[in-house]
Amino acid sequence: MIELGKKQTLYVVKKTPLGIFINENSDDLINSIVLSNQELERAGDEKVYELGDEIEVYCYLDQKKKLQGTLMPPLLCNGEIGVLEAIETNQFGAFLAWGYDKDILMPFSEQLRPIKKGYKVLVGIYEDKSGRLCATQKLKKILRSDSPYKENDQVTGLIYDIKEDMGAFVAVEGKYYGLILSNELLPNMKIGQKVEGRITKVRDDGKLNLTTAQRIDFQMDSDSERLYLRLCDAGGFLPYHDKSDKDVINKAFNMSKGAFKRALGRLYKEEKILIKEDGIYKR
Repeated sequence: MIELGKKQTLYVVKKTPLGIFINENSDDLINSIVLSNQELERAGDEKVYELGDEIEVYCYLDQKKKLQGTLMPPLLCNGEIGVLEAIETNQFGAFLAWGYDKDILMPFSEQLRPIKKGYKVLVGIYEDKSGRLCATQKLKKILRSDSPYKENDQVTGLIYDIKEDMGAFVAVEGKYYGLILSNELLPNMKIGQKVEGRITKVRDDGKLNLTTAQRIDFQMDSDSERLYLRLCDAGGFLPYHDKSDKDVINKAFNMSKGAFKRALGRLYKEEKILIKEDGIYKR
């Protein structure tokens, strides 16, 4: 089934002097979409298509509710999350620059706070009850929990909320629920930030726990080396230990409290340090 507001691969089912017909089935001309030569030229597509060839298009309904396709999709498709800029506000809400022939509306009801012209906001794209695509700041209605990922997979994501007692909420690959737990938070993390991480757990509900750290065995090597160099540069003493506050550790070393303790344990086991009440000493 052709999905509106999304990029998808369709097939060439007919060629004419004016353009090509495309559809989801390679041998079905009924309800096919026309891509004119002008549309192909506008997108800079110079390929000579043959019957059965695949082509990736963005499908939408025009003002007459007729199914159309384009090779130049907007910045965000239906179900995707990203940052857009508000270019106008009126009695209906805020209109955001969408990188498309028309801007996209974010109704007042979908705003977490009043949006003004020039604001750059983290939003998701969804289809409202009338079939129209709109933007929303309420990203939980966009995110899914049916990801294909498994433990230790590397992913990218966008932080859309931070709660100190829970962690950083991440839109993994712009579409799936993800969470960096509070003990993994770093001081430079902020809403709208792009992060690269590793899946540490796929929860029973399909949501993903992730970390920005490497696998523990690799990360321990890196962190312990970095901590030891800091200790040497500081003349053999640092006023931190395994009972130091996590925020203090984050600020001082840009690593989580858990990572710090693992690095500390590695150096202690290797007999490179002494841990006393006032801090760490080089042996």
